[in-house]
Amino acid sequence: MVFRLPTHLDNFIPPPAAQAHSHMSSRPWRGTLTVRGMRLSDPASNQEIRVTAVETDGDSDVARWPTHFFAHIAHGRPIQRQVREWIQQHAPPISTFMPDRHPDPDSNVVNVATFRSLSRMLFEQQLVAIAPWGTDSSFTGGGLVIVPAEHSSALLVAALFFSQLPEIITGPSSSSAPFPQTLTPLVTTRPHGQHNPLAYNLYNQPGPSSAGTTVSYSHYPSPTAYRSSPLRDDGSRSPPDRAEQMISATGRYRPLLPPGAGYTSTVTPSPPHTGYTSSPPQQHQMQHHQADPSQYAPYGAYPPHNG
Repeated sequence: MVFRLPTHLDNFIPPPAAQAHSHMSSRPWRGTLTVRGMRLSDPASNQEIRVTAVETDGDSDVARWPTHFFAHIAHGRPIQRQVREWIQQHAPPISTFMPDRHPDPDSNVVNVATFRSLSRMLFEQQLVAIAPWGTDSSFTGGGLVIVPAEHSSALLVAALFFSQLPEIITGPSSSSAPFPQTLTPLVTTRPHGQHNPLAYNLYNQPGPSSAGTTVSYSHYPSPTAYRSSPLRDDGSRSPPDRAEQMISATGRYRPLLPPGAGYTSTVTPSPPHTGYTSSPPQQHQMQHHQADPSQYAPYGAYPPHNG
């Protein structure tokens, strides 16, 4: 009579029933995933994709999964980054999906293309897809929260929730918060002391828009003002009347110099919205010469200077 002594190796040999159960649990899950909202032109349309779970991490309980999932895309809630951070922090069970092979070659190409389109859409718009367990499953709540793989459009990653979905999915999103009703204007008042060329006239007299404002700017009369005024008996021209004082804002900015003044290296900028452009840098060299008023006034030289 022969007796077999028990050893520690018996723990590595499961009984036949457990051996069959482990074989069933090692088979990858295969099924269909029907997604609603992939077409922006028709949000109510459904796209069916044949998928398989190629890898699971954690207690996935694949044997209790339904053979068909109905998923919808959470449009208007770009919370993919927050969901990834939540998954890394709480480490729920994870399953990786890829398109399942279809026996018909043409149908297989369409199936792979639809799978990749879903992955790219979620990635580009930072969205997630939510697939409840459905009535065919024995789970009471929760479901799958699907996000695209970070480095490949051929994979989808799903976080598994067997009781209820986390608050980051069911709660309001911070990115979809409404805009405030009251907006602060960029400019409310005009700064004090701002140069306003239309607030005074030619002879530094307060105009209608500069009442109560003291202006410390002085300007040389424009050559056009003297040209349009009549000659006096002594040969000089009289000051223009009020209608002739209406000169353009561009004339006030011209760097007109009185006769006898020397040219300096200071460059007067052109006024805004007048069409004048600054000269090239090579023309603004340090040159000391007697000023020629005709090169600054567009209508010739200054009128005769008396006194």
